[in-house]
Amino acid sequence: IPLIRTVLDLFIFQSFFFTKMLYDKYLLEFHKRKTLFIIDNINRELGPIREKRHYYEEHPNEVMDILMAGTEHARKIAKQTLDRVKKSMMLDY
Repeated sequence: IPLIRTVLDLFIFQSFFFTKMLYDKYLLEFHKRKTLFIIDNINRELGPIREKRHYYEEHPNEVMDILMAGTEHARKIAKQTLDRVKKSMMLDY
């Protein structure tokens, strides 16, 4: 604590700590509100994704059907690509 010599020094000293106390209090309140705002927005954005995940957890057969359809689609594209590569390399005999 600095040496307090006059009433003005005492006033300045008290004002500084009072101001710092208010600043810390409102800064903490601001961070709490900002954090809650961010959490609410994240939850709002993730809500539909969570619902979809829950739906697919309850319907594993539908997930397998989607995966199999994707596999077949990728297989067709891969076959076309390999046919073009073999033709370009003259390996299509």
